[in-house]
Amino acid sequence: MSETSQSVVMHDRFDTAAFHETREQFPPLDEIAQSQALPEAGTFTEDLFCSFYKTAPTLAAEDSLTLTARVRRRLVDEVMNTAEYQRVRAMHTEQDQYSSGMATASTAYQVIDKLDRKTKSRMCDLQRVEAAAQQLFQQAEALEEYAEQSDAAQEVAAEAQDKRIQAEAAQAQAQVTYEQLLSEMEKIEDAARRAARQGLRAAGDEMKEFNDAMEAYGGYSHEQGQREPRMSATQKLELAKKIKGNKKLARIAELAGKMVNTALQKQRNKVIHPPDEIVGVTQGSDLPYVLPHELLLLDDEVTEPLFYQKYVEGELMQFDMIGHEQQAKGAIIGCVDLSGSMDGLLINERRLTRKLKDLPVEQQAEARTKTYTNAYTKEIWSKAVLLALLAIAHHQHRDFCVVCFGSYGEMKVYKFPKAKTTTAELIDLAEFFFGGGTTYDGWMTESLVIAEKGPFENADVIVISDGDVGIADERREEFNTRRSAKKMHCYGVLLENATRAKYTGENMKSVTDHSIALTDLDNDSKVLDMLFNI
Repeated sequence: MSETSQSVVMHDRFDTAAFHETREQFPPLDEIAQSQALPEAGTFTEDLFCSFYKTAPTLAAEDSLTLTARVRRRLVDEVMNTAEYQRVRAMHTEQDQYSSGMATASTAYQVIDKLDRKTKSRMCDLQRVEAAAQQLFQQAEALEEYAEQSDAAQEVAAEAQDKRIQAEAAQAQAQVTYEQLLSEMEKIEDAARRAARQGLRAAGDEMKEFNDAMEAYGGYSHEQGQREPRMSATQKLELAKKIKGNKKLARIAELAGKMVNTALQKQRNKVIHPPDEIVGVTQGSDLPYVLPHELLLLDDEVTEPLFYQKYVEGELMQFDMIGHEQQAKGAIIGCVDLSGSMDGLLINERRLTRKLKDLPVEQQAEARTKTYTNAYTKEIWSKAVLLALLAIAHHQHRDFCVVCFGSYGEMKVYKFPKAKTTTAELIDLAEFFFGGGTTYDGWMTESLVIAEKGPFENADVIVISDGDVGIADERREEFNTRRSAKKMHCYGVLLENATRAKYTGENMKSVTDHSIALTDLDNDSKVLDMLFNI
């Protein structure tokens, strides 16, 4: 019998090592690999893993595979030919053990679960009979070799022949079972394809949640422009467990991902670095930088057309200029209210009613319920803003500080010089919550203390609160005098409930250069414009 293979996706020992390491660290993958519902489930999951993990996964030729492996090849091929598979691959599973393991576990579970009992039974029969045939062939070959050296050659050869006959019978039986499977292969492939799509969609959702968490809590290293060292599969698993066990972390990461993109785009649109240094000579049609000898062409009627020709073709000799990014701006101190009321929603009922008024009554109720179910709390919104501001600070090499405040004596400070952070620090910040009352005294005093020391001088202060609480006159005067002396700008966001008597926001206005009242977290563009342009 010719040599045949069990592996469907071509891979090497390093890929196998990565699979087994991931299996050890990721229990859902190990559980599927040990499933008794499908023959060679471990090999099936390893093949699927490699289809996500390898940069250019390639299926082995069908004629090089055992009959059992050929059936599995059909299943893997169905998975790889779905649009959902391509979308999951596009989420950067290549050479990423954890992402590949996550996608494999979800997809393999669905495929195995959705195959009908008869198909699984036949696949088990095929594997069992084919394995028996393979073993008998090996025994026959061993006996034939022994017969050449044995004194009882005739008897040994007869036994070898008997084993070969049994092997061929078993192989014929395996062929029959295989052909039975082939007769229903269209149905089997359809079931596998549907199951794979379901599993891949679930994996995509899970991976998006995890990728959001990686972006939000991955941390920034000492080196400007660099993330922390790449997480190991174990570290990723630990982060994933935290996200699964604390939906607040996932919601903050989800919203922060959207805000970070908005924040960095606003900064890119805002900052322009005009050319200010000559670095050489090049060709072009930028008239302010054209070399003097090219301009001399305009002084002669004969050479003037040559100037215009070179201008149109962009071939005038000109200075090669570059622009320099402006010096890093001052530090950012973000002060966030973590009182108990910040755990509530902020939805403008009047605006929501106007938005839904044209829908049928039943749909209005459904849409209203969905709005409240999907809404972010004021705490989640505020912490997502802080993470987006941290991204700006990191991008611009600015020092960053967060002051969490609540009632009297409730204060927690996080300092991130040059926006250097760790995953542990960011997780702690996202999870932390006081849950008491609100006073402004703490953040006002603490922000001044921070801004009057070291790298946080000339800081921009941002305060986010849902309470416009009273401030003693002497405290207000002291705060404004000291921050003016340090040229500190202060911006405020008052998360105001529009269903209550409208606040004037005078207290927040009295200690900020500019403040905005926000009555609906779903309508925050004006506020984000202010914050992300600081």
